[in-house]
Amino acid sequence: MIRQKDIDCVRKEIGTQTEPEMAACQPKSSEDPEPQPIPAMINDLDTKEERERQERNQGEEEEQKEEENGATATVSEKDKCSAEDMRKPSELESILRIAEPAFKSALYKAENEDELSENENVTIVNYLECLVVLRKLQRPGVVQNLTVDEWERRIPHRGTHVVIPVQEHKMAANPLAVLVLTVEEETWFDIYINRVRPTFLQGKNEIQNFFISSSGEKIHNVSQDIARFHYKFGLKSVTSEMVRRNAETFVFSKCKDINERNIFIKYLSQSNHTAERVYREKIMDDTVKASETPMLHESKDNPTTSKTEAVEKPTTSPVIRSKKDEFEKFIEKYPVNVETDPPPHKICLAESAVHGQHLYDRWRKLQNRMRVQYIIGLLQNDRPSEDRVRKCIGLQLWENNLPRVRDILQQWKKK
Repeated sequence: MIRQKDIDCVRKEIGTQTEPEMAACQPKSSEDPEPQPIPAMINDLDTKEERERQERNQGEEEEQKEEENGATATVSEKDKCSAEDMRKPSELESILRIAEPAFKSALYKAENEDELSENENVTIVNYLECLVVLRKLQRPGVVQNLTVDEWERRIPHRGTHVVIPVQEHKMAANPLAVLVLTVEEETWFDIYINRVRPTFLQGKNEIQNFFISSSGEKIHNVSQDIARFHYKFGLKSVTSEMVRRNAETFVFSKCKDINERNIFIKYLSQSNHTAERVYREKIMDDTVKASETPMLHESKDNPTTSKTEAVEKPTTSPVIRSKKDEFEKFIEKYPVNVETDPPPHKICLAESAVHGQHLYDRWRKLQNRMRVQYIIGLLQNDRPSEDRVRKCIGLQLWENNLPRVRDILQQWKKK
């Protein structure tokens, strides 16, 4: 026979008894007989350990389910309002396409150890900043904090890519970002560090940051550099947040493979990148694949529809004129004379993305020489003083590209 005391004790085990019932559950004297076994009730109730085990298994199942489906739900909730404005990844990185001729022209000069202007050096740095942030979908902190040591420890991967773990970036909880470069992009970075970066450090102390400003210091505002670079080429600025969110929405709208989606989300969030895991072959395979996922799905959306279309597409690059030919064409449109203000840098680049810097520099240099001779012609035969030369220049009302007094005096001696 099961006593009420025994039932109360079972209630105590499952936490449903009241305080009076708890008191009643305690044996009052030694005269109380031993409680009888209650196998039926014990079999109906799980032990504490069994309940915990079931809860733990249930939690693991739910976590696995969230890993498969949760990312999709997160993206749809976060980007629900912006999905209609989704753009192709290539549209948000148009600066890389438009600035590419100027970048490769400067890169070619650097590779051949030709002297580069400061503007050409800065073009190389800004282009690589845009590459890391807009195409590789990295946060600006990766550009700021990538070190020379990390670059030198880059990991070759299957002969097609290099993988660069970057220790510091914005996400404090996941302090390791991973930058993936193709072999061609690795060559660009190598030319920068060996040819361009040393010119920024002339006469200054060496610092560990891979990317530095033209003044030889750490870059403090990558987003501002990217915005300026867009403005330089007449484009509307694009931010890291815009491209990352757009890429996320694009991939989830085009990719139906749950595993591929999860790999891409982990790449964006850096959730897979710890010092212990990043060197594993499988992790590197996933990271390299994720870095190219947006462009891969964009190319699937634009296949060649027929052989006819493929034949009609031009197979050769557009003809690039020499500097001499470009300049002759340029001065026909913008004649060089003493009075005219020099054409702005933006116009020169618009006329020729490849030789725009050369047009800008040569036009100003030619005008400056003409102005030197013009001032000399205004002076009398007696040797002029520096004050007289300055006064003569001031009377011309020129606003920029002014000839130097020293150059005028030197040329006056030679006449």
